[in-house]
Amino acid sequence: MQFSAIKENLTDALQIVQRALSSKNTMAILSGIHLTCDRDQLTMTASDLEVRLEVTVPVEVIEPGETVVQGRGFTDLVRRLPDGRIIFHNTSKDGADHMTISYGDNTADLYGWPGREYPTFPPAESPAEVTLTAKDFSEAVSHTAFAVNADEVRPVFTGLLFQIRGHELTVVGTDSFRLAKKITVLNNKNGADHDLIIPVRALNEWARIVSGSEDPVELEITDRQVLFKTAQIRLLAQRIRGDFPPFDKVIPSGWQTYVKLERKPLLDALDRATLFSREKDGTFVVTFHIENNLLHISTASDYGKVDEHLPVYQEGEVIDISFNARYLIDALKAMDDSHLDVTFNGSMGPCVMKPQAGEDYLYLILPLRR
Repeated sequence: MQFSAIKENLTDALQIVQRALSSKNTMAILSGIHLTCDRDQLTMTASDLEVRLEVTVPVEVIEPGETVVQGRGFTDLVRRLPDGRIIFHNTSKDGADHMTISYGDNTADLYGWPGREYPTFPPAESPAEVTLTAKDFSEAVSHTAFAVNADEVRPVFTGLLFQIRGHELTVVGTDSFRLAKKITVLNNKNGADHDLIIPVRALNEWARIVSGSEDPVELEITDRQVLFKTAQIRLLAQRIRGDFPPFDKVIPSGWQTYVKLERKPLLDALDRATLFSREKDGTFVVTFHIENNLLHISTASDYGKVDEHLPVYQEGEVIDISFNARYLIDALKAMDDSHLDVTFNGSMGPCVMKPQAGEDYLYLILPLRR
């Protein structure tokens, strides 16, 4: 295999593809990046068997072929090479690969694996296709992913539910203590309904990749996988098997206390409250007392205490309720709206936060038992 390429094209692509490199190294070859060149294109692939990232860049192909190079070493070396055109020449002998990289009058050598040994995924059969804007995709993920526990032992709580009904997409994340739901629109080419759970790591990576892009995001859905793609970049994720909790059943239809408030003053007050609210188990506990159109926020510990009052519009009962402050802060930071509707269902019932401007987003949090 031999090709030449412009350094800038490679470094930009490597910055993306290296995100899928395996950190556990259960298979040595998964620490590498698979390179395939043909028809004046170089495809670079990295995978940890859960997420697979492919980026294609233009190159001048002298001899088509494939190889696997050590991922971090190859990325770091290319980034440090001088600007300009670089020549890559790979040879295979006795089950090992040897790549010589020429830049000006200088060379560097890397040792890797034959390309044929790199793990592959079976091709998708008759995938369902949906399309949405990069902006809508990124917002749906950012508004919900924070509610997922990526370290949870129960797989369904490590991903986001993508529920597709016609041309409507509902994205839900939960860790069983809180829940975030975002609704957006998409183009569902065959109109079929889908319920799929996608690892939050894969979704966060794809959201970062397409952030700010004007191109549409395409999803190809099969029984086991979801392929995200643009013109030059592809991310393949394995679907999480299992049944997602019936989220609509935990969202209350009524309320005992209703409050209108401003998001930013509440977020600022909670930021201050967490300075003194940590308990022995690491939980940041904050207590709300709502009465006479005032929200009293209080917290106390061995380090100090905070007492603040925020004016609100209130209907319904007086309430005293405690929360994990970090769970509230996560949601308030994810929201864009300046004014919120907040409902409570007693001191032990779920609290629901929504933007006053629309019905496409909600956040539910369970109170702490005191």
